[in-house]
Amino acid sequence: GEGNPLPFSRGSSMYQVDRWSGLIKNGFDVVEPAVKSGDFSLSLLSFATGFIKEPLKLVPAAFWGLYCWVLFLSESAPGLPATALDPKTWQMVQSLSFNFWLVLPLGFPGLAAPGYHPILEGIFNFTLAWAGLFAIFAMDGRSTRFGPPMGPVLLGMQFLTNAFYLPYLVLRKPETETSLLLSAPKSIAEAPERPEKPVFAKSSVSNLSKLGETKLFPIVLGGVLSVCIYWAIAGRPEYGDLPMRLDSFIELAKSDRLTFAFVVDMVLFGVFQGWLVDDDMKRRGMTKSSQAALGTIAKILPAYGLVIYGLFRPKLDVRDD
Repeated sequence: GEGNPLPFSRGSSMYQVDRWSGLIKNGFDVVEPAVKSGDFSLSLLSFATGFIKEPLKLVPAAFWGLYCWVLFLSESAPGLPATALDPKTWQMVQSLSFNFWLVLPLGFPGLAAPGYHPILEGIFNFTLAWAGLFAIFAMDGRSTRFGPPMGPVLLGMQFLTNAFYLPYLVLRKPETETSLLLSAPKSIAEAPERPEKPVFAKSSVSNLSKLGETKLFPIVLGGVLSVCIYWAIAGRPEYGDLPMRLDSFIELAKSDRLTFAFVVDMVLFGVFQGWLVDDDMKRRGMTKSSQAALGTIAKILPAYGLVIYGLFRPKLDVRDD
């Protein structure tokens, strides 16, 4: 009625006006919701478009769904699911983590946490070192790229391995001429002619990327991988020779979810290890046929292929902004 303020809202308002007095007789508001279904629909469409443009992304997406179901929720896999919150499992995780990289069992056995099957200890530390090797691809998640940052993914991989790595493969964007230009110094990006190989501005190279670019990084992690293999074969002599160790480890993997999970992690890392290699080669201008062999090694040789690739790949061309 007259004298009543009109409500303020985002959306549409419908009113009926008296034809003689010109006053509002009644009305109602169609309020704009805080969460718009249109935004959700567009986000869903954008997500689906990614699979249409790159159907291969369905592969890591499917494996991620299967991975989470089997290892975290399913009761058909060996051992208890994560939802059971088994105290023995958490104690095992704590002890294995305390003996990180086998430094204490090898160098300071008196300070080490309670030991477990040496093959399990070897696989646990081998898997974490393998996950760390993906830092050689840290430029894939640089700030000038369209996609998730690599740093949080690498950190998450130290705890939940493929639960972080596989979604990254789904959400990341491929390296394109546009993404490379966005990372180049302004003088290069605006030049009429393109350089023979991509050039990166110093500001686009994070500290994590600098670490992954050093030759020492893959050497150190390659050494950790070798120590893990040695420990699995010869650590804790009371577990007998290699055939005896393998037999007892297989029995453990058939009954323990954590042990089974690390075996699965190694298999998946082996399958998807090479998915970031082609774009990394593109960033370095590795177009020669002689360089293709290095990329092939990085794709097919589990773990050590990344060590070799990190050691012998060309350096990034990094210049002042």
